[in-house]
Amino acid sequence: MILRVTNLEFVQTCEVQFAFAHSGRFVFESAASKRGKELHTLFESIMRGDLTKVPSHYATIVNNLRQWWVSKERTVLLQEKRLRVKLGKGIELTGKPDLIVKEEGLVKIVDLKTGQNPETYLYSPQLPLYAILIMLHTSYQFQPRTFVVLGVDGRSYEKDVTLEDITFATKLIEFAVAILERGYFRKGYSCSYCDYFPLCFQIKKHVVTMEDIDKLSLQEVTK
Repeated sequence: MILRVTNLEFVQTCEVQFAFAHSGRFVFESAASKRGKELHTLFESIMRGDLTKVPSHYATIVNNLRQWWVSKERTVLLQEKRLRVKLGKGIELTGKPDLIVKEEGLVKIVDLKTGQNPETYLYSPQLPLYAILIMLHTSYQFQPRTFVVLGVDGRSYEKDVTLEDITFATKLIEFAVAILERGYFRKGYSCSYCDYFPLCFQIKKHVVTMEDIDKLSLQEVTK
């Protein structure tokens, strides 16, 4: 059983949304997600120092990110590297943090957010889940102390890593495993911004199984 950090966030909002994401059978690329991927690629190049060509519509954002990077002395420890750790009982946790740096003696997990209100993501489970990945990974001997969310305006927001953060993320993993083993998923009805809503709506039940999702996947393929 492979649990992806980016999918585990959905457990909080809707079990069915999590199930769709976990299945990996449906991939969506909205304009916002495409923009996010492009900006993350540019951000990587800034960190590596090999950025040569910047699309004109991203020039201001790239300048903002550059200014953030040079504003303090930082050492890159990890950048966009997929991490995997075994949690036991055939369970693997995997994720790819944007950036991990050492700054003023502290190890910081940096997450670039390309949408609105980036500060709110300081309190999402994504950063604590990345912290668990790093702390359990046998190849690295550093402990993250600070979460950093970076917006496209170059402003960053920080909070200390707490035991409460790690406990919450651990409980989220445990709950995800429990509902996957249970074999059915309850609809959450917080559907306004869910990519899977048109698909989910076709399943006329309050609870959904992986078999339902598999059947829907086959229908989509044969259309």
